[in-house]
Amino acid sequence: MSGAALAFAARMLATAGIVLAVTLVVGRVGPRLGGVVAGLPIVVGPGLVFLALDEPPAYVAEAALFTLVSLSATQGFMLAYGSAARRWRPLSAIGAAVAAWALCAAALSGGTPGPWGAFALFVAAALVTRWALGRLRRKPDHAPPAGGGGMLLLRAALAGVLVGAITVASEALGPRLAGLLLAYPVGMTVIAVTIHQRQGAETAIGTLHAAALGTISIAAFGLAVALLAVPLGALTALGPALIAALAVTGALIVAPSLRPGRMTP
Repeated sequence: MSGAALAFAARMLATAGIVLAVTLVVGRVGPRLGGVVAGLPIVVGPGLVFLALDEPPAYVAEAALFTLVSLSATQGFMLAYGSAARRWRPLSAIGAAVAAWALCAAALSGGTPGPWGAFALFVAAALVTRWALGRLRRKPDHAPPAGGGGMLLLRAALAGVLVGAITVASEALGPRLAGLLLAYPVGMTVIAVTIHQRQGAETAIGTLHAAALGTISIAAFGLAVALLAVPLGALTALGPALIAALAVTGALIVAPSLRPGRMTP
């Protein structure tokens, strides 16, 4: 097996293992503490760690900046799925959501936003999406569990493949595309379709509404890495970034009206 193949396999398995472990913890510790754990950057985090091992700090900082852009595009993903869920079958709705993510990511990545500007754009997009999905809801949003073992394994495998492929090909992709793809909502893609198929459009819309603010903690992680990777070093910056993600998720859990759902990218 070549060195690139070994690196891909190791990174894929490491990321899949983290996703599996964190999701199992969330299911066991209850919704309050589970919300804190689920808000961690369990896909973006390992991706930026591997990039920090391979690439210079300036590359990692720019990639982190474009994870923020991708998270703004994720709000378009959720709004598109919620708007299509009642009218279309799950696979058609996810097609619309993926197309919305791609269009938003392409439009937003054309410029060179600063870290704070990208974060402010994300927060605005998240608030608008939560408001719009709230208007679409017809029932209270009782977000269901993440699903059975098959869905969990699929989510972990897709996350592992995504992170492994992006980080191994980071030099060819460049920091913008690497950052955009690292924050693609893998978990949300699997969960939205599965919930829609099993429990219907109303539950899917309610779950997306509950999750609309959950990615703020991941955005805080990306913002911290974007700001600190160059002055502190990329690996060193990951520590303060994780603390920032925990602090934001904890604040969301404390505020009842802003509690995040259990979906992560």
